[in-house]
Amino acid sequence: MLKLPFFNRKNYILLKCYTKVHTIAHYSPIVLSAKTESEVVKNNPNHALKRCYGHILGLKNSITIRSWSEFTVSVTEETANYTFPEDNPSDVKFHNDEDSPAKDAMVSKLISPWVISTESDCKFVMASHMLNATGMIIPSGIVNYNTQHQTNIFNYVRKVPHTYTVPFKTPLVMIYPISDKKIQLEVYQDLPTYDALVAKGSYRPYL
Repeated sequence: MLKLPFFNRKNYILLKCYTKVHTIAHYSPIVLSAKTESEVVKNNPNHALKRCYGHILGLKNSITIRSWSEFTVSVTEETANYTFPEDNPSDVKFHNDEDSPAKDAMVSKLISPWVISTESDCKFVMASHMLNATGMIIPSGIVNYNTQHQTNIFNYVRKVPHTYTVPFKTPLVMIYPISDKKIQLEVYQDLPTYDALVAKGSYRPYL
C-alpha cells in the first residue's frame, strides 16, 4: 500500500505564555529574542557580533523573559535583600540547605509572573541571557513546558558585600528549544489559565 507523507505536521513549536498582570503583559511581555538585540550591535553593521553565528542563531530561535520590574539586590556576608517598587511587588524565596549550606553563595529564586504551556513534548534550555550584565548569576536548566509551566529564575548571590540594580525590561533569561523547529509565540493576560497552570505544579519524573 502506498504511504503518503503527512503534510499537516507542524514544523514549528507554539508556546503560549500567560500572566495575570495586565501591565506586565503590555509593557514587558515575553518576546522572541531577536527583539532584544543590543542597540549597540543593531546600529553598527560592522559589529563583530553581526558575524558571530552563535549570537545570530541564539537570537533567531529563542524567547526572552525580561525583568518585569526594576529591583535592587543588597548583600552582606550573611544576608541578601531584594527591594521592589511598592506598586510592583514580587516574591523571592531562598533555598539554602541548613545541613549543607553553600559556602560562597546564597541561592535565591525570583518568582516569575509568567507561566508557559505547549502541546509539544520538546525540551528547552533555560539560560542566562547573553545581554544579562546585571550582577545576577543565573544557572542553566532543562524544562519541558508540556508538563512544567512555571518560569521562576534562580539567582546565586555571592556572600560578599555588594549592591546592584536590575533595570526594568532587562533581558534575564533566554529559552532555547532542543530542536530545529522554529518557535511561534502567543502572549496572554489570562488569570484563570494562569492560576490553573500554577495549580498543576511541576511534574518531576526523576524525583
